[in-house]
Parts: sequence; structure tokens; C-alpha cells
Amino acid sequence: MRRDFNKQKEKLEKLEANQADQEKMSDLRSELDSSRKREQELESENASLKQELEVLQQRVKELEDALDSARQQIGETTVEQRINRELREELKKAEAKLIELTSTMEIVDTQCEQFRASLYCCDNSLDRFFELDAEFVPHQAANPSL
Repeated sequence: MRRDFNKQKEKLEKLEANQADQEKMSDLRSELDSSRKREQELESENASLKQELEVLQQRVKELEDALDSARQQIGETTVEQRINRELREELKKAEAKLIELTSTMEIVDTQCEQFRASLYCCDNSLDRFFELDAEFVPHQAANPSL
């Protein structure tokens, strides 16, 4: 009997060990399923993050292009502003020259009027001289002593 008892005890221990192994197997299977599920979730999240990264990289490229375009426009605007400033300076110089030429023209116009008046006076004096000379010359021919 003792032998039977020992045999039964061994069988029971084996069965219990087998049952413990089955529980461990069940736990391991459960853990494996959980790990697979977690792996799928992580792969899904990884794919989502990769897609988001691509979108963000595209957005960065768009922003860099916009920045380059803005810099180019700023450069063009700066060139336009420099040209505009140079043209304003030239305009100021031209306006100053115009004022100077207008003043000079007024002086020349005044001098021309004075010259015309002097010329008119000279013409009148010359005409008067010739008139007097014409009057004097016939008297001189008649009176040679003069």
C-alpha cells in the first residue's frame, strides 16, 4: 500500500506539476497574446508617427520655400527701395538745378531787358546824332570856316 500510495503521490505530483506547467503555459500564452497586441499597437503607432513625420517634413519644406521666397522678395524690395532712394536724390538735385536755372534765367531776362533799353537808347542817340550831323554837315559846306 505504501507503494501504491507513493505511486499515487508521484502521479499526483506529476499531475500538479503538469497542471502548474499548464497554468504557466496559459500565463505565457496570455502574456504572448498581450505582447503581440502591444506590438501591433506599437507598429500602428509607428506607422502613424511616420506618416505624421512625412507631413511635418513636407510642411517644413513648404515653410522653407516660403521663407526663401520672402527673402527674395525682401531682397527685391531692398533693391527697389535703394533705386527709389537714388531716384529721389537725383530728383532733388534736378529740382535744385531747376531753381538755379530759373534764377539765372530771371537774371538773364532782366539783363536782356536792360540791354534792349540801352540799345533802344543808343539807337535813339545814334539817330539823333545822325540827324544833328546831317543838319550840321550842310551848314559846314555852306560855311567852310566852321
